[in-house]
Amino acid sequence: MRQFVRTFMLLPALILALVAIPTVVFSAASGADGGVDAFVAGLTDVTAAQLGETLPPPTPGGTVPSPLPTPTPRPIVYPTATPSVDSDLSTLGEKIYVDGQALIKVIGDRLSPTIYGYTTRGWLFRTDNDGDDWYLVTKSPDVQDFIMNAENPNVLYSGKGANCESDNRQTVPMYKSVDGGETFQEVSSGLNLKPLLTAQFDEDLVFAADCDMLFVSDDGGDSWSAKPDRSEAALWNQHVVVAMASASLTGDPAPETPHWDQLYAAGEDEDGIGVVGFSGDMGDSWVSIVDGTDVEPFHVNGLTADLRTGGQLWFVDSFGVWSTTDFGLNWSFSARGLGNVIDRGIPGAKFGLNDVEYQQDLEMLYLATVRGLYGKSYDGKTWLKIGGASEIHNLLLTETALGQLWLNTTKGVYLLPLDE
Repeated sequence: MRQFVRTFMLLPALILALVAIPTVVFSAASGADGGVDAFVAGLTDVTAAQLGETLPPPTPGGTVPSPLPTPTPRPIVYPTATPSVDSDLSTLGEKIYVDGQALIKVIGDRLSPTIYGYTTRGWLFRTDNDGDDWYLVTKSPDVQDFIMNAENPNVLYSGKGANCESDNRQTVPMYKSVDGGETFQEVSSGLNLKPLLTAQFDEDLVFAADCDMLFVSDDGGDSWSAKPDRSEAALWNQHVVVAMASASLTGDPAPETPHWDQLYAAGEDEDGIGVVGFSGDMGDSWVSIVDGTDVEPFHVNGLTADLRTGGQLWFVDSFGVWSTTDFGLNWSFSARGLGNVIDRGIPGAKFGLNDVEYQQDLEMLYLATVRGLYGKSYDGKTWLKIGGASEIHNLLLTETALGQLWLNTTKGVYLLPLDE
């Protein structure tokens, strides 16, 4: 009965998505892990090529899969914590140096070959061909983090946003660059806003959030409009938005330019309990795609959507990776093989899953954790260690170079070949 009610509640959002895109192609649902087995000790490093598996046939185009019961994870059995000891980081590929300096962070967008990189000296470099050639932007950048616009990589938005966990919230400025990071100017109307997502087809269209609301600007930050969830759930009144993603190339035939017909946002309440919302109208209305299910995200750390397949996305929380192929009608949970890195609440121990990325050609998922890189096939049951022992903060993959994965780690930036 609960599933029936949930399907009924989601029907408007699904109809909206299908109107915006003539035919939404739903991929076959990922295999549910059904929970977490005890950590499999002694896993050897493997290459990405060893992890591939064959997907089942896709659901016929234009049809919506029948809802299935959401799997309930089995009780997690936690092994004794294994100390994190740095291993040979060459398993993560090549450590990247520019002008004799090690890169410590790269920033880019999935739909652009332009990538920015900070070095150990704090200098800011840029490449416009996925890392083949680099040039210096500035030796003294005004900011240390930003998001980049894929349509115009010279346009960058930066801002930490207000500290929502503090009772004494200080005013935090937002900045924008229109010259590729050489200079940043304060956005006067963007106080306390953290930029989350900029349109891959419009340099002036950007989403940002503060501790109370989600906002959008269509004039490059000169003005902002609130984008609340006006339903009874009032998602953004109760949850601070922490991550956003777009399925910007969905459609049949595939669109020539990206769009924002399918948007996803993840938020957390003051206790860390999360929600994932979907919008099919540029953020004018939202619907939760986890309500009425067994999915209760806790501290969402990463959210990514398949660019070309409507309704398919993944998010990472403290305990594993959740995925759906049908706008949240059904969810799969995977944490098998991650027993040594998922949060177990052990005082003084470091655990955590930080980011997830997908590679459609290899049908692979990659997971950044506090103890290295893991991978599995789309429908695989177990995450396998690929390499490294140091923390990987986040991942970057571009459509123009799908054969390489950028890793931002505590030991610097590594570039891992995926097609070997």
